[in-house]
Amino acid sequence: MRRQSAHVDAEVLAELSAGLIDGKRATRIHAHLAGCQRCAQHSASLTEISTLLASVPSPRMPDDVVTRLNATLAQEAARDRKSVV
Repeated sequence: MRRQSAHVDAEVLAELSAGLIDGKRATRIHAHLAGCQRCAQHSASLTEISTLLASVPSPRMPDDVVTRLNATLAQEAARDRKSVV
């Protein structure tokens, strides 16, 4: 929560939802959400967006990108093998 505002900002709500906030701070935020309809609705909206985004399949990576990544990884692996010997 911001010090200058009584409401929880979106970044903090996202961190809470992701499990990045725990302990007393999480308890305080959950207590605020229980008593503040505005923040509770904002939290629910963010959760809906996260759920929607998670349900969308990732696009297929273009073949040329896969080829370049594989070549780069092979070069790095060869370089690592040389530095070990």
